Amino acid sequence: MFATMLCPHLAHEFLTPLPLLSFPVIRYPYDLVNGKDEDDGRNVLNVLGTDLLFYCPLRNATRSFQSAGAQGANAKPIYEYRFTQIIQEDIWEPSNPYCVGHVCHGSELPFVFNVWSDGGEHVYYPTSAEKDLQRSAANAWANFITNGNPNVGLPVMGDMPAYSGSDDAMAVIHSPDWHVGSGMMNDACDMWDSLGYYW
Repeated sequence: MFATMLCPHLAHEFLTPLPLLSFPVIRYPYDLVNGKDEDDGRNVLNVLGTDLLFYCPLRNATRSFQSAGAQGANAKPIYEYRFTQIIQEDIWEPSNPYCVGHVCHGSELPFVFNVWSDGGEHVYYPTSAEKDLQRSAANAWANFITNGNPNVGLPVMGDMPAYSGSDDAMAVIHSPDWHVGSGMMNDACDMWDSLGYYW
């Protein structure tokens, strides 16, 4: 009772039934990601953190924002994408070796802004497929800024559907097969939605 009065959130954590706490362990086992260069679980923690702190709360807020009670007919379209293109060369600084061969936060920025150099000794020459993807990604952003719709205006590789909570459709951006994915994170996000967000 004393803990509940001082810190309801902390008390809730202690009172959460153990089967409920086992959901994240089941969803994010230690060997979820092939971690040939790790022995401390950082790869699976990266996936868990991305889902818990970024993607799933964003999905939850977007669904709420677009619900009939929140915006109704005045709801503006929201466009969501998942960037899956692995840059074909090690462009990451030595202190960030974990992004080599993976898609990390910000990996799409060279494609959006067509910047492949740090202005100093590091220059990357994108492949022809990466150049095509770069033009398409930059066009989608320019279209969105100009028209409010990434699909209208300059040509893009694939469709970027307006978000709908009923199917969780998003553009999966990758060269050469930019496509639409649906419900890709439902299992993880449904679990986090059921546990709740406290921030």
